[in-house]
Amino acid sequence: LASVKEDPDHYPIPEVHLWHLHQFECLTALSIDYDYVCDQFLLLLSERGVLSKLVLHVHGLDDQQTVCEGSWIELGRRCPKLRVTVTLLHTCEPWSAIKSLLCAAIPLARFQSYFSDGFRSDVLDLLSAQYADTVEAVVVVSSLSGSEGIPQRTFAVRAESPVVMLAWRCHRLSSLKLVGHEIADMDLIAVARLRGPQLKELVIPADCVSGSSGGGPYYSELRPTDVKHLETEVSLSLQRTWALATLQSPVQDEVGDVRSYMRSLQELQGYART
Repeated sequence: LASVKEDPDHYPIPEVHLWHLHQFECLTALSIDYDYVCDQFLLLLSERGVLSKLVLHVHGLDDQQTVCEGSWIELGRRCPKLRVTVTLLHTCEPWSAIKSLLCAAIPLARFQSYFSDGFRSDVLDLLSAQYADTVEAVVVVSSLSGSEGIPQRTFAVRAESPVVMLAWRCHRLSSLKLVGHEIADMDLIAVARLRGPQLKELVIPADCVSGSSGGGPYYSELRPTDVKHLETEVSLSLQRTWALATLQSPVQDEVGDVRSYMRSLQELQGYART
């Protein structure tokens, strides 16, 4: 039931009679837009007690939409194997709205953000603090900024890298993809050392890794010997052969009020997987 909106700022919400879900006695997996999530919906899912996978697509957020923590607690209690995926799709909501959405009682296993203006480093801080025992995968895909097409310095401006803290605190983390955001080479090495072979998937484009925390030069501009040295360092920690992603990060080319990003998602299938 989950969808990808052409315009995340303005879209109709089709009427869905969620009570029909009650007829599926063996429902173990469900994907749905967050627009339909409410206390009644969560309590309905908890009645069968067999749901193990719930995927939520977040586009816009209604100021009046509130979900009680108790409803998530009850769902988690009745469905102990439940793992939730939250995906922000071009979400332009402020940090306060995203923070209120990420209730501590959600058994969050996977967090994804695709081209979302509302994403900021505080999200990783929250994941590290609230979901250290549950989160298994984090995916952040954004477009390069500015006319020169440079990575966003979301994490690089922090004295203490939230990416490194995520790797340190989240002991179940096995997949990490960061596209369009700068990460220093030393922080990348630190992530690999902290997670080791438990980090089964690590996707970082060469044009997003800087040789220092000061912004550039990026590894897409460096000599092959420098790139090889970094890849060897990371490979030793992961205990497998690893290489920087060669697929170029997306470049923002929207003009004026045109907010469509469907084409970008289609072209970036290597990064954008739900």
